[in-house]
This record gives sequence, structure tokens and C-alpha cells, in this order.
Amino acid sequence: MAPNHIYHEEINTLQQGGIIDGMGDTFRPLEAITRAQVAKILAKTLQLTSKGTSPFSDVSSNHWSTGYIAALEQAGIALGSNSEFYPETPVTRAEQETFLYRALQF
Repeated sequence: MAPNHIYHEEINTLQQGGIIDGMGDTFRPLEAITRAQVAKILAKTLQLTSKGTSPFSDVSSNHWSTGYIAALEQAGIALGSNSEFYPETPVTRAEQETFLYRALQF
């Protein structure tokens, strides 16, 4: 990511704090963020840990985000839809706002 990117400092702070990371040696700040990525960011920010695996039928126990998703579900932040979480689907603004609202209530 270019040092002159508008959010370089903020992204760097989150990376240094262990909240976010990239894919290999890239971050890709202009790509849509997935629901699984949001789960990781919120779980790490709130310092939530999972007490098991995700209850959602579309999140396998070996998916990289299962612990983060399970932690958010256990905290009442992620409720899913029809027993599914859709981890690889880009998060919508409305979904992001709902996650943030519930996280603030936590």
C-alpha cells in the first residue's frame, strides 16, 4: 500500500495492533470487505475468543474465520440468516452498521 494512501496511517495502526493483516504482502484497501473479514476485525478489536465452532451451516470448522464468527455469534453480534453466515460475501453497509451497533452494545 502506498505511503500516500489517504488511510495509510490508520491502516498501519490497525496492522501494528494485530487487528488487520493482508494477503501475503498486500493489503488491497480498495477491495470489498467480506463478512468473514469483518468478523475477524470485530472479534480482535473486542478481544473476543470463541468457545467452540461456528453454529452457521455454511462455515466449516476448518474455515480460517470460524473462531471469529463463533465468537461474534456467542456475543450476540452475528446472528446470520437462515442458519447461514455467508462468510465470503461482501458485507453491505446495512450489515456493517448492524455489526457495529451490536458491537457497541456489547
